[in-house]
Amino acid sequence: MVTRNRISVLVFVASQAAFLLIGCIVAAFGDTPAATSQETAPLANSSVDLTLGGAVIFRLAGPAGGGTLQGRLDAVTDRLNAILAHPDIGPSDVVVYDPPGSPPEIYVLGRALVDVDSASAQASGIGTPLQTAVVWAKRLQQILPLVDIRLNGEPEPTVPPDPPLVVTPRLTEVGGSVGEVDWKRHLVISLSYSPIKSLTPAQYCDSIRLRLLDTIIAAGATPIVASTCSCPGLPAHSYDVMINSTRLITVTKDEAVAAGITSAEVLAEIWCGNLQSALSTPDSTGGQNQLAHSGKEPE
Repeated sequence: MVTRNRISVLVFVASQAAFLLIGCIVAAFGDTPAATSQETAPLANSSVDLTLGGAVIFRLAGPAGGGTLQGRLDAVTDRLNAILAHPDIGPSDVVVYDPPGSPPEIYVLGRALVDVDSASAQASGIGTPLQTAVVWAKRLQQILPLVDIRLNGEPEPTVPPDPPLVVTPRLTEVGGSVGEVDWKRHLVISLSYSPIKSLTPAQYCDSIRLRLLDTIIAAGATPIVASTCSCPGLPAHSYDVMINSTRLITVTKDEAVAAGITSAEVLAEIWCGNLQSALSTPDSTGGQNQLAHSGKEPE
């Protein structure tokens, strides 16, 4: 498989023998972006261009939500890194979510990538936030299928010049209707329901997997055991899937219904069994908890 290494806010994508650069080019509003190296100066409170495969994809301007421009850039870069780890991204996986009363957002594979606020739209010089989001999304439709993970020797996909783009006010139409949590290539959890209404099932499962990763890293060399419990304070007919003493996920009746399982207890037991099986799988070095020592997931 193709691999990537993150260097500061720069992401290098290896595609066969060629290296494509996601570069962060700092530019004051109205200036022509200059070439940048791996050493980037601290970002001023102006704007920054995010380039992918040598092409400018979008321009972010100003801090968002009381943060900094650098923080916003880092967050978008992290999301883009995670999205590019998925193979076979197609143009239809890029969607513009336009909720009433809020800035439009671009989703890829059912995962929020970037919101398009008024400042960024103004800095881009394209038009309204929605018009800007559409242009950015169309750029992503063209470039993402060419730079996601592909097997060595796999041919480059052909991307149509003007594929359809979905613009929707409904979160249920942005993709990611099924989320999965895997570990050591074992499917542990599959969900078509998110208890957090602002997240797609795919986003919700991504958050569970991060919690699993953090919990296993924190365990160190301690043996890891998955279990279920009907813990105090849970809603009726709900069960927790635990990693040692840490709650991984609360399984409710709604999740069971969405999965076609008779009860939350049965579904929790199924997920617990999947998780214990995955955790018990030796990694390539022969150990069962190499993650605790290396800080990364075993293959």
